[in-house]
Amino acid sequence: MWLWLNENSEGLVALGAFVAAFAALSGTTAAAWIASRTARRTHLSGLREKWVNDQRNDLSELIALLSSAPSEPFFGGDEALRLRFHELAFKIRLRMPGASEGDTAQTALDGAIETLLTTSQADPQGDRYEAMQAVLTHSRLVLKEAWEQAKAGV
Repeated sequence: MWLWLNENSEGLVALGAFVAAFAALSGTTAAAWIASRTARRTHLSGLREKWVNDQRNDLSELIALLSSAPSEPFFGGDEALRLRFHELAFKIRLRMPGASEGDTAQTALDGAIETLLTTSQADPQGDRYEAMQAVLTHSRLVLKEAWEQAKAGV
């Protein structure tokens, strides 16, 4: 056996160099792949956190705007108030991703905002409070789900 190793030492050195190079390349590739996935998850998590904060700010402004709005239909003729209300409502709705079949929280929030839009214009005394509560309830669920995904890095 020792004789065979002495005769083939150059081949064994070459084989050892090849194995070492392969191990180094595999380790580097694996480290780069892991770093890429981590960076992507961190980036997506940051974007989702920004989405949650923007959505929360617009929802709170929408509810505050509606709470302080005149109780007459169509915001008492205040066109700037009506336009800002519609801008916020549509901004919130457009920011939400398309609801999939199983996503009842987003569908419910979209429906609650639609109800809020119609009740706030036509009959502000009637169901405005209930519509605002529905928006708050459903938005909490949507924001909580998005926040959980951001924390999980999904």
